[in-house]
Amino acid sequence: MDKKKPGYHKLKTDQSVFQAVWDREKTYEIRWFKDRDFNVGDRIELLETLYTGEQMKAGKPLEFTGRWIIVTITHVLKEMYGLKDWWCILSFRLVLTGTGNPETMSTE
Repeated sequence: MDKKKPGYHKLKTDQSVFQAVWDREKTYEIRWFKDRDFNVGDRIELLETLYTGEQMKAGKPLEFTGRWIIVTITHVLKEMYGLKDWWCILSFRLVLTGTGNPETMSTE
């Protein structure tokens, strides 16, 4: 039986939302999934942005603070009453947090 290789997703995250995950107070994300195939077992790299999505829409540049979090998706909820089309709730387990370049860190 072929087992699908877990996916890896890099997601920009506003500071207030990022901090709640960093502090282990938040264990889910609400995301638009039309352009992504989120599955249980996938890894997500949350990258903290310097400016919010609203500030960037108003002209601020996309810049990162250097903090990141890696999580593993444990549940995907989509196409349920109350969720708009193409939106999902991703439950996750924290794997690793850090600063700088996460590609130089081990996630195992």
